[in-house]
Amino acid sequence: MTGPCRTLLIGAPEGQLAGYGTIQSHGAGQLDEDVYIHPNHRGRGHGTFMTHELEARAWWLLDEHPAGIHVVLGTSINRGNEEARRLLVAEGYHEARQFWRMTLDMQAPPPEPRWPEGITVRTCVPGQDERIIFDTLEEAFLDHWGQARRNFEEWEAQSVRSESYDPSLWWLALAGDEPAGAIRCRVRPDGGWVNTLGVRRAWRGRGLGKALLLQAFGAFFRRGTCRVALGVDAESPTGATHLYEGAGMRVAAHYTVYQKELRAGTQAAAATPTRIIGACQPVRARRAIPIHPITAASEERT
Repeated sequence: MTGPCRTLLIGAPEGQLAGYGTIQSHGAGQLDEDVYIHPNHRGRGHGTFMTHELEARAWWLLDEHPAGIHVVLGTSINRGNEEARRLLVAEGYHEARQFWRMTLDMQAPPPEPRWPEGITVRTCVPGQDERIIFDTLEEAFLDHWGQARRNFEEWEAQSVRSESYDPSLWWLALAGDEPAGAIRCRVRPDGGWVNTLGVRRAWRGRGLGKALLLQAFGAFFRRGTCRVALGVDAESPTGATHLYEGAGMRVAAHYTVYQKELRAGTQAAAATPTRIIGACQPVRARRAIPIHPITAASEERT
């Protein structure tokens, strides 16, 4: 990797880690920074130092963003972290969005998914379905806050080549050969995590989002992973928060996204819908999960 270091560490005199920070460039007008300071080392200026250092690196990374587009540097903090809020405001950041962390603790098996008529679902076929799932989710998130065009190769490196990649926790929902929705999950040390859940616009309002979510819950429960969590835009225009609440999830934490403008310009273009109709190939020697036609009761738009 060329360019500035994107992970910074602060060491304490006794050899412990006092804090660390990271910066990530998404190449479409968005950079994200995260700063973590150990509780025993707060109040010593480490947060301010790290914020300044990461912003300096953000300026260096501007060349990764097309000329003329608006570029912002963002970070999120726990809503109750008043010290961090004051620091960010003093450094020129403004409040941009609210997000929730939602969790579910399962004491018993979750309900079986109820699939819309004509929908089948399968786990991800490695080497075949990753690109289809990427395109499906990119289209599904066109109306998500802050969404911009992403590069498949970069996404693949982060998601598919990750140590946490488990294709048995990725599902693709199909209407015939046409992708309708998808969900990506993984296991973390603290439980199951839903990375991304999306339904294409033509299949929203039929209960598909909830069915995919319950499919994931059931898989986690059978593995003995009874706690599942996810992050969601608290102002989601697709009604995602209502979907998750309807599936039994509850808000466990509130986070606020703060942003600082690095360069004025036009907004980056949103991802262009990819024509994925007919992109799915039949999977031989594999059985799709059986689907039973139902009348959908949920009206989610996830």
